[in-house]
Amino acid sequence: MERLRSAINECSQLVVQSGDEAIYIEKLECSRPVKAYTRVGRRAPLYAGACPRAIFSFLPDEEIDKILSKVELIKYTKNTVIDKDEIWKIIKETRRLGYTISYSELAEETYAIGAPIIDYTGNVAGSLSIVGPENRLNDDTIDLYVAEVLKATRGISQALGYRG
Repeated sequence: MERLRSAINECSQLVVQSGDEAIYIEKLECSRPVKAYTRVGRRAPLYAGACPRAIFSFLPDEEIDKILSKVELIKYTKNTVIDKDEIWKIIKETRRLGYTISYSELAEETYAIGAPIIDYTGNVAGSLSIVGPENRLNDDTIDLYVAEVLKATRGISQALGYRG
């Protein structure tokens, strides 16, 4: 997490699944004066936001269906997707890319890029993301930011014994 934060000077956050939700268990602040705020211990829906969705997208389809049928799909901002068909499209795209990007889905004027952390069994153990003000994610930064998030999550996954 520290290497990721240092590489791009954005806040990094670690999330794990807790039942039908995601819980933020660690956050490292960047040194920039303007940053996105996330409280450690915060709970969020698995279907919204890059860090929770990076976990959700890599769960078995049956578990995703079970969660989607059980939870209330809440529209936190105008960008929160609550249509189940659209959520499935985003999940499939996240699986294809290996990461996900959100724009103001849980909080206005923020972006996040998240990717899954995979354990030695091949199951998703959590996710790592960067988060910041929406105006800092642009054509000049997106490729670097995605590459650094993927580098970090692959390194953590390998440290956990994942060999895929």
